[in-house]
Amino acid sequence: MALDGTWDDLVKSLAKDLAYYVKKEMYPAHYQRLKTQKTASEKLVYLHILHSQPQTFTSIQRSLGLSSYTVNQALRRLRDRGHVVKDSRLYWVSDPETER
Repeated sequence: MALDGTWDDLVKSLAKDLAYYVKKEMYPAHYQRLKTQKTASEKLVYLHILHSQPQTFTSIQRSLGLSSYTVNQALRRLRDRGHVVKDSRLYWVSDPETER
């Protein structure tokens, strides 16, 4: 099922608002990571895990209301970049300070 423009706009808006919050209020290193992520779903998944880690795949999918496919793709790309790690069934945001 394809997402309609309204839903996509909402996801983009949430990701943008949360990214601004991370930049201004939390950690600049996480904001730099957000700038490397290509899709709104990657940003949203990253921020969700960052805010309430650890998370299972199912909890991420249900909390964000995204399809399993979308969450799986976002997590795969985040893990490929080393931004998210999986320990057994739990996902965590890796420490950006270790990238330097």
